Amino acid sequence: MRTRPATWRLGISLLGGAAMLGQSGAAHAQDSETSTMLGKIEVTAQSNEILKQDGYVAKKDRIGTKTDTPIARIPQAISVVTQKQIEDQKPRTLNETLGYTASANPNSFGFDTRYDAFFLRGFQAFYNGMFRDGLRQYNGPSAWFKTEPYGIEGVTILKGPASSLYGVSGPGGIVNVVTKRPKDEPFREIELLAGEHNRFQAALDASGPVNEDGSILYRFTSLGRKSDTELPAYPDDKIYLAPAVTFKPDEDTKLTILGEYSKSVTGGTAAFYNSSTGVLSNLYEGDPAWNDFTQSQGRIGYKFEHRFNDVLTVRQNLRYNAVDSDIEYSGHYPDGADLKRYWGHYTENMKNFVVDNMAQFEFDTGPVKHTAVGGVDYAWSDYDAASGISYVSIDDIKAMPVPHSGGQEMNQLGVYLHDQMEWNQFTLFTSGRYDWVDTTSTAADYSTSKQKDGAFSGRLGLSYQTEWGITPYVNYSTSFSPNIGFVYDDVTSTVGRVARPTIATQKEIGVKYEIPTTTRRSAPRCSTSTRRTASSSTPRPASTSSASST
Repeated sequence: MRTRPATWRLGISLLGGAAMLGQSGAAHAQDSETSTMLGKIEVTAQSNEILKQDGYVAKKDRIGTKTDTPIARIPQAISVVTQKQIEDQKPRTLNETLGYTASANPNSFGFDTRYDAFFLRGFQAFYNGMFRDGLRQYNGPSAWFKTEPYGIEGVTILKGPASSLYGVSGPGGIVNVVTKRPKDEPFREIELLAGEHNRFQAALDASGPVNEDGSILYRFTSLGRKSDTELPAYPDDKIYLAPAVTFKPDEDTKLTILGEYSKSVTGGTAAFYNSSTGVLSNLYEGDPAWNDFTQSQGRIGYKFEHRFNDVLTVRQNLRYNAVDSDIEYSGHYPDGADLKRYWGHYTENMKNFVVDNMAQFEFDTGPVKHTAVGGVDYAWSDYDAASGISYVSIDDIKAMPVPHSGGQEMNQLGVYLHDQMEWNQFTLFTSGRYDWVDTTSTAADYSTSKQKDGAFSGRLGLSYQTEWGITPYVNYSTSFSPNIGFVYDDVTSTVGRVARPTIATQKEIGVKYEIPTTTRRSAPRCSTSTRRTASSSTPRPASTSSASST
């Protein structure tokens, strides 16, 4: 069983604002009548802009409804990893950040810093269940956008189908990471970490107003790490730079620009040799001379919001991101009674563009208070991959050109409408969305195939908030996710058919309880989700499968 490396932390916080230097002589010279008691100064790292939190408890979030809604009133299971928990836990990856989240399984593949591979309620969510700041973030087969825990101020996990608002996603739910945003008050932090396996890390986080009236805010988050791991010739090195700036010309208008560039080097092989008969071994598959997984990634985008009046608020969220991966890997294969080694080289680049336009309306119809959201979003993704393998030597794989192995381009357009109605202690949620998805797949020989998918997704939920802090709720929701590739009903035939999309439905009954005057929340629940599919959801040739989860 792998043990977590010990880590030592030195944190230095330089807090802007007031400061006091106490001198013993002056203190003795003052009596109780002339003494001045200074108030407590507390500066936290989170911005509380779209994820409002208090210690380990999140109070409001937009991920469940695309509006600022108290989490206790949302009739669906939601877990939040707050900034405070991230600071205390000090996770090295997004997988470790999700380690204490109910219904999330980030440990299926064991130790592997190459990917954030997690399951929600038994269903894989790492390809189409990953979101950042409310915008989807598709991953390619191997070019995955890595999340740096130091660069986020919280993670929201919406469990169960979420296509009624967010479009293409899986049955288990979605994970939304919230990027650190500029703060109104000055904040400065320098963090130094050291641990076993020669792990050394330095990080800087600085934020605050640029001008006197606070109409321009900034934030710059950066990190550098040099580290070995428990596997030989398997590093965990990274450089991370994330600038952000907010413009607030008035109280009703805000534009926040968020950027990132990072480069990481990890091991290309994270496995031990296991024979075809199932016999385990301690033989590491990696070759120290050919084992670098180098990845560069970047993102740039903005979030714009303008409030016209008490009824209408409009928002536009936009982002472009790209990932380039270069993987050196190796392994063993049996040759009679002996084992021989092979070496592989895989490259992939993944690009995403997504924009979400929405309008929020707040109005009353008699005693019923409405918060409605309508919007249109568009997403484009494209990846290309190349793969080569040698059974001769490292020099041979180095000299070998890496041939094209396939690619895929996807265009998605979605229209959605959501209305949450409050009457006394009741909250009723109704959401509906229709998606159109066009996909073009390119094979290794550059031949192409196209498919079109479309589906309606919905959600209906009801909650009742009692005076004792208990909130029972029920919901019914669906999800939709196209599958790329072909299904071969006869494995001996070369004739296939286009894969049908994965469609899921969920019925959930639960109870949320917010303990008074504490920062703990309990949320027992019972849910059943079913999934109908004709293939796996990875962008590779598909095979028939089906699953259900409770």
